[in-house]
Amino acid sequence: MSNRDVLRSVPSEAADVVGRAGHKGVLRPGSDADLPVLGGSPIDAVCAVTDIRAVYRAGHRARCANPPPTEPKREHTQLMRTHKAPQLVAAALAVVLSAPGVAAAACPWSGGDNTTYYISIGDSIAAGYQPDVNQDTQAAYSDQLYAQLKQYQPGLKHIRLGCDGETTTSLLKGGTCSYPNAQSQLDAALKAMAQYKGKVAYVTIDIGANDILECVSKTTGAFDQDCVNRATQTIPQNVAQITQALRAAATPNTKLAGMTYYNPFLGQWLRGPSGQETAKASVSLVNAENSALSQVYAGAGFKVVDVAGAFGSNDFTPVSAPGYGEVPRNVATVCQLTWACTKQDPHPNAAGHTLIANTFAAVLRQG
Repeated sequence: MSNRDVLRSVPSEAADVVGRAGHKGVLRPGSDADLPVLGGSPIDAVCAVTDIRAVYRAGHRARCANPPPTEPKREHTQLMRTHKAPQLVAAALAVVLSAPGVAAAACPWSGGDNTTYYISIGDSIAAGYQPDVNQDTQAAYSDQLYAQLKQYQPGLKHIRLGCDGETTTSLLKGGTCSYPNAQSQLDAALKAMAQYKGKVAYVTIDIGANDILECVSKTTGAFDQDCVNRATQTIPQNVAQITQALRAAATPNTKLAGMTYYNPFLGQWLRGPSGQETAKASVSLVNAENSALSQVYAGAGFKVVDVAGAFGSNDFTPVSAPGYGEVPRNVATVCQLTWACTKQDPHPNAAGHTLIANTFAAVLRQG
């Protein structure tokens, strides 16, 4: 039973416990306006139900709020003894925290060492490379996603492993970036997961784009079909090895997610008729790569993050784009969210990274 399902059912059960069914435990006209205000989302971490910031009784705020989660636990206890919360709140908490199947993630204010870890793996997109400054930046979707996740898990730390130029082969075997006491990026991730066993809350990955980019002419933007054929065989084989190793190193509490790619080759549309043919031809190639990635991720128990869908990569509806005139919607979008049209560079810009981070966050918050 998911956190969401439990949280939907327990208010009515708690109302039964205190003999107020139909009046409490529901939000509808005619019912009592009794409800708690929490400091976090209990859907993401059910222990947030213990972080009560305010309680409204009969529509008026009662003096029974806990202090912020950064304050010592003993002060929580003192306040709860001083100000008695409404019965419904206490009963609801008891039901939620004892319900079978609830994901009981540790809260940072519950005492003990509640540090958890988010490991981001991938290529220069995970690393946040931006061509306007020619270096990795904290605009990376991985950094933005970390900031979002940390709102719900203040004890979360980010292990940032993304590597510029990484391919599926180099992520497995090394040779592009160096990592202390590790032979490859995958080796570094696995060693971190072993070191922090049971405390790795999230692992995200984006990989495979550079395998395809190696097949593109830097002068004409055309594809080397023999190279593409080799890449489309290598990518799923390597990613299967990577994801299986990560899954084996994870615990049941670890959420793993891998993304599909937006289509940066759509920027070729602006280069005239030959570029438009390249852009059109790229769609089937990128779709095939994304389909293969999705199957491998799902097969390894990863959540699939549909970045291609978020970018609308297959939408050729004509639109008017400022500075470009009438172009397909997917071209306008890739021009807006990446450097493909301004610097002929495939990396997402800050806005593109934000969309990728939000797409990851929405998937990771599910179940």
